[in-house]
Amino acid sequence: MYLRTPKRYRPGHRERRVVNARWLWLWILTPIVVVGGIALYNNRSELAPPIETFIVEAIGDVRGGMATMSAPTPMPTENPASRLARADESWLSGSIEQAVEDYLSASPSTPNMPLVFIRIALGYVMEGQYAAAVEAAENAVTADPYSADAWAVRGLALARNGSPAEGAASALQALALAPDDPAALAFLAEAYRIGDKVNLALETAERAIEADPNRYEGYFVRAMVNYNNIGDFETARTDFTVARDLAPHMVYVSTEMAWIEWQFDNTDLSMEMLQEVVENNPQNLDALYALGFFSYQYYGNPDTAIEYLSRCVAADGANIPCLAYLAIVQATVGSTNDAIDTYRRLLQTGTVDARYYLRAGALMADSGNCTEALPILRQGYQFERSADEPNTERLGVFESYLTDCGAGAIIPPADATEDASGDSDA
Repeated sequence: MYLRTPKRYRPGHRERRVVNARWLWLWILTPIVVVGGIALYNNRSELAPPIETFIVEAIGDVRGGMATMSAPTPMPTENPASRLARADESWLSGSIEQAVEDYLSASPSTPNMPLVFIRIALGYVMEGQYAAAVEAAENAVTADPYSADAWAVRGLALARNGSPAEGAASALQALALAPDDPAALAFLAEAYRIGDKVNLALETAERAIEADPNRYEGYFVRAMVNYNNIGDFETARTDFTVARDLAPHMVYVSTEMAWIEWQFDNTDLSMEMLQEVVENNPQNLDALYALGFFSYQYYGNPDTAIEYLSRCVAADGANIPCLAYLAIVQATVGSTNDAIDTYRRLLQTGTVDARYYLRAGALMADSGNCTEALPILRQGYQFERSADEPNTERLGVFESYLTDCGAGAIIPPADATEDASGDSDA
């Protein structure tokens, strides 16, 4: 075994130096450091800002790096282009439900594109979902407060949702932004029509047609006025035909035109038009109601009618027309319990139409359920008495059922409506 041993130091091996190199460098550097320090001190006002900036930037870089390390990885933003293209295609083909679904999916990525929300709102109008249409129209105005189309479709949605005065104001705002805009004029006319300003509605619809004869809206609304308000079915039919030819994908034109064809005993054609609508839009409330009505009223087929009306109620449990007619059909075919359940759902919508309270209360009373019928009959009786033009015949039927159920003594006299209302509230 060999062990390594350090060599021993032998003094005097090298020459002893007079000046140590370590001290020599100290003597050279000391004056440089002193002079540099004095220069820094004398010029501190000029040198401090860039130094401080450098330090702040360095700290910022460190903080930024730490934030980057701790921040979650950002999620990729979906490009809505393909979804919008699919929505546009569905829209133009008349598949409004699918188009609305795709527009809704794309809307979070398009907050400043009013057209997306305009079509959602208009789609809901065509589907008969007017409250949802109002909400979508509000989003359209928020997306671009200077969009005349947004204000115009808001006017249509409000009018269809039971606020024609507000709808007219919104359409007028659209016209302030774009005078003589055909859609704004047409939707203003629709608000006038729903507000029962018939002459003004007709005049405004004609202005919309004059503004652009190649747009469907003016013809459509003029047809609505002639059919619903004036009763000129022939003129309405002509305008519906023009509107449908100009915009076959706007399915509410077909839905409304189906009622005209029924007036001319062309119910087979009406059914074909409506079935085409629901084939592409299975939850179209207006088309489902019309199909249920024609199935029972014209063809005498209660089972088919109940099927269509049940689909309508499944799509919108608060749809008053579908609930009301479904209850009528159910009661007529002897499904009394089903009809009573449907009437309960109908009254839960908050309707103030006295007819529904009378039908519901009468059916319950006839079934021996006066306990449930009495408050319903009383409420409906008060609604009828509070009407601008109370129906005396209907009041008599109310009083008859109230008397039969043992409430005859509490029926208020004819001149005590306000007092009775006050007692009822109490």
